[in-house]
Amino acid sequence: GNSELVVMRAAGVSARRLVWAVLRPTLLLTLAGLLIGEYVAPRILQIAESYKAVALQREDRAHSEYGLWHREGDRFMHFNAVEPNGILYGVSVYEFGSGPGAGLERSLYARRAIFLDDYWLMEDVKEVDFGENAAQQSHFSNRRWDTGLTPQLLNLIVLQPQDLATTGLWSYAQYLSEQGINAGEYRLAFWNKLLQPLTIIALVMIAISFVFGPLRDVTMGQRVFAGVMVGIVFRTLQEMLGPASLVYGFPPMLASLLPVLLCLLAGVWLLKAKA
Repeated sequence: GNSELVVMRAAGVSARRLVWAVLRPTLLLTLAGLLIGEYVAPRILQIAESYKAVALQREDRAHSEYGLWHREGDRFMHFNAVEPNGILYGVSVYEFGSGPGAGLERSLYARRAIFLDDYWLMEDVKEVDFGENAAQQSHFSNRRWDTGLTPQLLNLIVLQPQDLATTGLWSYAQYLSEQGINAGEYRLAFWNKLLQPLTIIALVMIAISFVFGPLRDVTMGQRVFAGVMVGIVFRTLQEMLGPASLVYGFPPMLASLLPVLLCLLAGVWLLKAKA
């Protein structure tokens, strides 16, 4: 606003030095945000969501409105609450046949399940077997339950994909793929989070390019308006390509990378043209 950049450029300060001066604090803030998003925020959110579900779940209901669903092959599971230390409350399991037109074969409900080494121990279990002519109900005080779910994976299910760390997103996407379940939503969140530093750098490059050029003729308000419009277009493109990749089946990595590359190339081109 007081022609500082005009003076600096007239004094021989190169555009590259000015760009690096802006990028240094940007990179530091980005690194701090990545560390918090990778190691601090997901763990705190997992603990908070788990304890909230435990506090609000009711033992007289098979399904709690604060619980979560999960699928593993032909089995569908519902948990009223998940504690981070490997304890489940209100466990419902529905097993379906694998053949065409197969229906519900067995259902289980356990008041609680505890993880022991490589399996879960269910407590106060009610089981219903659906035969061809009649259903048979059984009750067990304790029963072993074998599943690929571990406390670590369950802690990931508690959170939305955008709230998870990149390592958690990748491991859970691999687990879903092994179960034959579409993991596109988690892979998309993984690539969005992994490319976030490059996204910030690309947007900063475009922002810097708005400052150069006609320094005296263009007002600050015009630059701010142009920057806001670029940000809106970039965000809209991201939100369109992400769901489109899930619907039409092209790689989530491409949906995350394409807006970033376009933004980065535009920033570099504008800087070379104006600086």
